[in-house]
Amino acid sequence: MKVVCDARQCKIVETTQPEKLAADRALSAKHPRYMFMDAYRSGCWNGMIRFIKARRFPTGLLDLLRRKMHRKGFVVEVEYKDVETLKSVKATKGMLHGIELRDKQIEAIDNMVAVKRCVFDGITSSGKTEVMAGVIKALGIPKTLVLIKGVQLMDQTADRLAARLQVE
Repeated sequence: MKVVCDARQCKIVETTQPEKLAADRALSAKHPRYMFMDAYRSGCWNGMIRFIKARRFPTGLLDLLRRKMHRKGFVVEVEYKDVETLKSVKATKGMLHGIELRDKQIEAIDNMVAVKRCVFDGITSSGKTEVMAGVIKALGIPKTLVLIKGVQLMDQTADRLAARLQVE
């Protein structure tokens, strides 16, 4: 399978039918409440959310696709187009204002900065916001889009990011 990526999205440009099916499965997930939806109950939908549409998917899912395809015995060849080279710094315990990062957080920041794209998921109180702030600071990204599930965490996350990065 051959994939061409830019900073925003990847496109599958060469693939076989078995690779296409494996990639679709790799980048699909059951909707958490699929069984309550009319489309599922009427038999029009299987409850899966697909992240590949018209052979395209978000670049942040590339590493996940590569790992899952490798487990199935497929090779994913990647070509990068117009990907801006980001300068980065190594994470340190005192890089953020008002907190000392834990070793696992420093390791997570350095790993994410190395691949320059990722999807980060952590358990409650694992320090996800601090890791996010560390990645933003290490890459020197002036503007960052943060997607948050639920309104309750929006203000808390914005306030903490502003404090850690010392911005308004």
